[in-house]
Amino acid sequence: MNHVFAQPLIAWFLAYPLLTSCGVSVDGPLPTLQTAGLHILLCILFEDFSFYWLHRGLHHRLIYKYIHKQHHEFKANVSICSQYAHPVEDLSNALAFLLGPAVLGVHCSTFLMWTAIRIGESCDAHTGYALPFLPWNWVLSIQGGADRHEYHHSHNIGSYGSYTKFWDWLCGTDKAYYRWKQQQAVKAE
Repeated sequence: MNHVFAQPLIAWFLAYPLLTSCGVSVDGPLPTLQTAGLHILLCILFEDFSFYWLHRGLHHRLIYKYIHKQHHEFKANVSICSQYAHPVEDLSNALAFLLGPAVLGVHCSTFLMWTAIRIGESCDAHTGYALPFLPWNWVLSIQGGADRHEYHHSHNIGSYGSYTKFWDWLCGTDKAYYRWKQQQAVKAE
């Protein structure tokens, strides 16, 4: 239902006015590869910061059952569950996603690349696999892989970040995940 109702409303009443007022344009020269690459990297950093805090907030005990619990109905990750969310969570995700392009005023072509990358990473994180041909899986020491998000869904605690482990590490919200990994390693021996 979000793809039919909530997302078009978010796009029409939030994304388009926000992005056009911040300088995102469809005209003018295309950005260089260096500029587009830098903007994508900065979008990842903006999204990683804002998604961590918004996602962590959705896990707060006073609001979790009303909004984010819907997304956690899936205990085992499947790609389509990346899109299964309450409309308020959809808005939260949209804000995190739009922050970088809005602050940077990226070109529309960069925005479209950023959209494809973000949807691809989100779907991949919900597969339960670390697909080796995807760029965000080349640097698992930074990103953490689908395994972290699989843990997040199965245990419903910690590992709130999207692209990096940085905010979970900094805020200590990855400690339960690492204890679980140690237990898994001991069981495997």
